[in-house]
Amino acid sequence: MEAVDEHQGIKYHPVIQIFDNVSVEQNLHLTCCNKISIATNTSYTANVTIPDNHHPYNDIHEPADKQPIGVGEVV
Repeated sequence: MEAVDEHQGIKYHPVIQIFDNVSVEQNLHLTCCNKISIATNTSYTANVTIPDNHHPYNDIHEPADKQPIGVGEVV
């Protein structure tokens, strides 16, 4: 579980909300820059990834991890 507060000099204010009665098996990968909310009575099986961000590949001359990220919200 990762809350990203800065990437490429851009500041973020991540919020991760996990409500009651949530069940998570092994290998959950959660990466948050903005907001991720996991609802009550939710169950996640093994090997799940939940990001609220992505690395667009707009400039073929720069590695993806060196480019600005796109950020959204996951509920």
